Amino acid sequence: MTTHLSRKQQLAKKLAGGFKFKKQENQIMNEIDLKERLKKFRVGIGVCVGLAVAVCGVSYYFNSSGKFVSNFTESMPKGYYSIVERNPASVTNEEIVTFCPDHTVYLSEAFTRRYLQPAESGETCWVTPLLKIVGAKAGDHVHADENGIVVNGVLLAHSGSQPKDGNGQEMKIWRFDGIVPEGKVVLVNPMDLSFDSRYFGLVDTKQIREKVVPFWTWG
Repeated sequence: MTTHLSRKQQLAKKLAGGFKFKKQENQIMNEIDLKERLKKFRVGIGVCVGLAVAVCGVSYYFNSSGKFVSNFTESMPKGYYSIVERNPASVTNEEIVTFCPDHTVYLSEAFTRRYLQPAESGETCWVTPLLKIVGAKAGDHVHADENGIVVNGVLLAHSGSQPKDGNGQEMKIWRFDGIVPEGKVVLVNPMDLSFDSRYFGLVDTKQIREKVVPFWTWG
């Protein structure tokens, strides 16, 4: 007897067989349901600030298998990202992570300038967590100045800094030439106007909250 599968069931079977993280079909079915609901009800989280720097903030959606984070700013592909590991023991280059920036004097000023966005209700971070890509890890050689961030001799795309923001206020440019120490990473986004390590420098790995992978993104 021939069994006819719905489009959703066919997609779930395909993903279960080829998904990197070996998700079960019923779990994927739930995620497809979530995706279809979110398509009808999009909630913008994080603001792309019109100050010559773009801020990538994230929000969290519960699902049956854990959480998603969402991004609706210009500094990363818009959409939904699946959390694959919380409080990761280690990260490597090109992985996507969320992190809570350290509450320093400089980042407090960045918050005042609206490069960082207020935390949502119930959020434990002092601002909306940020979504970034690991550009360099411990042991990598990094040279950073206004021209960009060079990692092991390779210039990261779109990593040059802006001398001033859209209001004419001077930007603090990160300058560095050396080996990334243990427990530190460089976090970037591949766009000219991203507010990332090109300004605030090295980030402590303890500030990283999750590793994520794209689940449903566009743009």
